Amino acid sequence: MTHNPPQLENSLESLAQMSIALAEALEYPQRLQHFLEQLCTAASIPGACILQLEVDGEAVNWLAGVGLSRDAFEASAPLQQWLRSRLRNSNGPGGEDAAVLAVHSSGSLVTALYLQAITPQAIPLARAAAAALSLAISAEQLRQEVEQAHQARQKFVSVVTHELRIPMTSIKGYTDLLLQGIVGPLTPDQQNFLTVIRNNVDRMSVLVSALSDLNRMETARLRINLAPLQPQVCIQEAVQALHAALEEKRQRLVIDAPADLPAVQADQARLVQVLSALLHNAHLYSPANTEIGLAARVEASQMVISVQDHGVGISPQDQPRIFEAFFRSEDTAIREHPGWGLSLRVARGLVQMMQGQMGFESQPGQGSRFWFSLPLAVQREA
Repeated sequence: MTHNPPQLENSLESLAQMSIALAEALEYPQRLQHFLEQLCTAASIPGACILQLEVDGEAVNWLAGVGLSRDAFEASAPLQQWLRSRLRNSNGPGGEDAAVLAVHSSGSLVTALYLQAITPQAIPLARAAAAALSLAISAEQLRQEVEQAHQARQKFVSVVTHELRIPMTSIKGYTDLLLQGIVGPLTPDQQNFLTVIRNNVDRMSVLVSALSDLNRMETARLRINLAPLQPQVCIQEAVQALHAALEEKRQRLVIDAPADLPAVQADQARLVQVLSALLHNAHLYSPANTEIGLAARVEASQMVISVQDHGVGISPQDQPRIFEAFFRSEDTAIREHPGWGLSLRVARGLVQMMQGQMGFESQPGQGSRFWFSLPLAVQREA
């Protein structure tokens, strides 16, 4: 059995400590600072810094440093010239007193590791540390690019949803006036055309509202007003809104909710929105002449409300993605119904903001049961 020399073991341990420093749950500059502290200790050098500079330009950006003066460094034109010379020519030790290693390049900018009074024996460790630093810089740049893209998408959605509301309100208002005969009697065809317009505006309004809610959730701008409320009130409101659609499809809604249900801590408008989303999905994906169940019961310190249908169900391959935004199954029985794959994502987000959870059970061809829990307004004794 062989053993690594003590010097190699110490180097590997030091490199591991530096890698840990780069992966800490800290702000990026703090991670770089901790990395340099570990490197200076391991290589027995008095100072080091990480710089970003233009090799053929003048810009210098100090990212982090230990044992060196940032102001003196940035003000020293000869030192900056020496750095650029070393990066252009040798990418290695620059003399007896210092070394500079190119760590990462992006366009005209090079990130360099400057090491003061480093010995030749410590150069291999410094190169290994520079490689670890390069990976950390690449990961940070990728994180920043993803964050910028995410922010741009959020801003785009916010602007689009705001701008769409104005024309949709006008279209809806004028369509309602025409349907009321404000400019004279309508022919049956005119009545049908206006009804189609009105229905599609309603669909667009639902989409815009869902996009707006999702965007505000992701940017922590959605406000929830939690207060004690009776769940029966919200249940009745959601059921009433769906009553006409259920009758048109000859579906029967069976409610199993005791009259003495305790109050829950929730936002009334948002709770109605969640119930409406689950009931609407059950109605949409269930055949005519079937039964839909809505149940509410107390479990420990939670109220559990569920909606059961006997519709198409959800395939095993689709189930892990059912709460993803914009996900829609490729199942033709699902695709024949309009939708954008947002209602369940928004509903679960709202439940979580009300300190609850949402889940489901489903069997293809047998139906689905979606449930969510909410905390009771007054916690009961265990």
